[in-house]
Amino acid sequence: MVPIAVLRRRAGNRQVIRCAGSLAGLSVIDAQVPETALVSVDLIAESFSDDVRVSGRIDAPYVAVCRRCLKQIDAILTLEVREIFEPRPTDGETYALGSDTMDLEPMIREAVLLGLPLAPLCAADCGGPAPDRYIAQPAESVSVEAGVAEAGVAPESTAIDPRWAALRSIKLAPE
Repeated sequence: MVPIAVLRRRAGNRQVIRCAGSLAGLSVIDAQVPETALVSVDLIAESFSDDVRVSGRIDAPYVAVCRRCLKQIDAILTLEVREIFEPRPTDGETYALGSDTMDLEPMIREAVLLGLPLAPLCAADCGGPAPDRYIAQPAESVSVEAGVAEAGVAPESTAIDPRWAALRSIKLAPE
């Protein structure tokens, strides 16, 4: 809870909010914020007529498992936030504002949960557990039929599912 009585005295007042703390239970599929990790917050709260607008940065360390090689990843999630707190919040859009306090925890929890990667990678070029056995081919190396790439159509696979074969006979007029 952040005291905001001085902030709300006049529209246009600003208050810097810097704090750090741990938040339990923040996890998605293969990524989580450890319970002992300190989530740091660097925000500016600005008073308007009936509401308070909060903007700034949240840094949250997290651990994850690479989706390709299954190595543990230790990283820091950096998020930019811009949110509105008001006395009568709109569900899912704004946050509750008390008369003298503002609870930042729901906003921080939501931002971090939405920011955690659902399919984390240890590196963009991670080859997986056995890159010599399971070779990933970049999109440029896929062979394309003549003229298809020039027309801006995605390359087709050489093997065609027989259920979709009838669609090959459809010819669309150029725009």
